[in-house]
Amino acid sequence: MTSLHANTRRTADGLFGDGQYYAFTTRGVWVMRLSGGKWNAQQSITRTAVAGASHVAATTDSVAFISRQGVMIVEGSKATLLSHGISGKPICPSSLPHLVEILSTAGTQSQSSYPDWYKTFLPAANIHYEERHHRLWLFSDSTPGLALVYSLRAKTWAAATVGCTVFCHDGELWGVETSGDTATVCRLTSDLRKRQAVVMCSRPFTADSRHKLASIHSVTLRGLLGGRGSRTALALYGSNDLYHWQLIATSQGPWIQPAATPTCRWWRIMAAGHLLPGGSIEGATIIFRSRGR
Repeated sequence: MTSLHANTRRTADGLFGDGQYYAFTTRGVWVMRLSGGKWNAQQSITRTAVAGASHVAATTDSVAFISRQGVMIVEGSKATLLSHGISGKPICPSSLPHLVEILSTAGTQSQSSYPDWYKTFLPAANIHYEERHHRLWLFSDSTPGLALVYSLRAKTWAAATVGCTVFCHDGELWGVETSGDTATVCRLTSDLRKRQAVVMCSRPFTADSRHKLASIHSVTLRGLLGGRGSRTALALYGSNDLYHWQLIATSQGPWIQPAATPTCRWWRIMAAGHLLPGGSIEGATIIFRSRGR
């Protein structure tokens, strides 16, 4: 057996509250039930193998794990694949026009390239749950300094470049410190409480599901961005084919309201700067102008 975690939801047959557990093994995930003083495998959730305990992380009301299929989550008697959202070749932020000038102004650096998440990153990854923001963090020794982040609230994936990433586990603050070719998880100490550079590039978004032409009135970042020494710049990109992107507007703060923007079908926003310990970028509010044809 690889790992054992408590079940917080009803299983298919309605059993709950009698001390059931999930057993994560190399032969799959099983619901365990106490019977006759012994724990017995009651039902199989999935036959997908789990390699080790570091590939399993218990959340508030579910358990996430890394398998050969990808990142999965168990809720009750249902196992759901989460990592279908990271398939395909990811965009490299360095391919965006004028990115070098924007980052040099903000004093940050961008990840130059991204690995094949399924073939290179996930097989060597460890998973951790951040209770404060309800996120899953995946770190891999194959690509130190790079992390995959999944928001259980927003149901979306992101890639993060990390020097020391802080997350909360079991009520304690932990950090992932990158040194040389390895990423080490350790308890947070005072020397790690320092300002961190951040670069965020969103996935493409559009005004509606029909991908109609539209222009943007304003973009506002949301999150814990304030504090002395904290600085965030913002850039807006537009495209009509998802391949060719043009820089629409930039701002030295977390808010953009262009005087006029061309109509586009797809948009991206990019934020760059420095955040203080405890700071975060949670999302963005986008207001569109009247839509075109």
